[in-house]
Amino acid sequence: MNMQSLQVITLLSLLLAPLTSAQSSNQANCTVFNWDHNEAYLKTSPPQRVSGAETCSSNKNLTCALTAAGDARYIARTNLTRLSATAFATVVDETVGNATLTEKFSDSTVGAIDGTRVLRPGQSAYLNFTAYQYCYTGTVEGCTAGVKNRTAVEACAPLYHASADDSVVLDGFYTVVNVSQGEVGQLKDPYENQQRGDGAAVGVGKAGWVVMAVGVVGALVV
Repeated sequence: MNMQSLQVITLLSLLLAPLTSAQSSNQANCTVFNWDHNEAYLKTSPPQRVSGAETCSSNKNLTCALTAAGDARYIARTNLTRLSATAFATVVDETVGNATLTEKFSDSTVGAIDGTRVLRPGQSAYLNFTAYQYCYTGTVEGCTAGVKNRTAVEACAPLYHASADDSVVLDGFYTVVNVSQGEVGQLKDPYENQQRGDGAAVGVGKAGWVVMAVGVVGALVV
């Protein structure tokens, strides 16, 4: 093994160590989900702004379109703050099988939040999107320190569907939020610089850290 290879391995270890340490020390894992076999039910995520603010001119009698267009990321969650929802999502998916409301009970989903609503003449507003989650209940077992076996758990994952072109569309609803005309310039479109599909890189999970590390290493080797 030459010196350059040793430097590469050392750098990878340094980059990945904080992630591994944080996951193992801060959150517990449970290997069993004792599903109570109740049907899934819907909950909502906190609303988030998905458009810039616009003003519909009062000098005309026509309404105006207020449009959101972008890819957003939502993650799985549980009611147990010490439990790693990312790892537990796989356990839930394997347990509930075909009962899932989506292709899989996913730990993280990136999808379109595109939508349009109407503004009245003189109205200033932006769009909020409230995403749906679907949830299952039961108890956990096979847990590491931090979560007791047979603790009741609620596990929720983002609800989505596939469009005609097989792209992912997040399910939820839109709300028009009124603002003053003076606030419009301060509320820019949060997706204005996003290329469609960029949303897939929003989350830096374990895979994201690996890609980042490999990119840095590649630059050094070259």
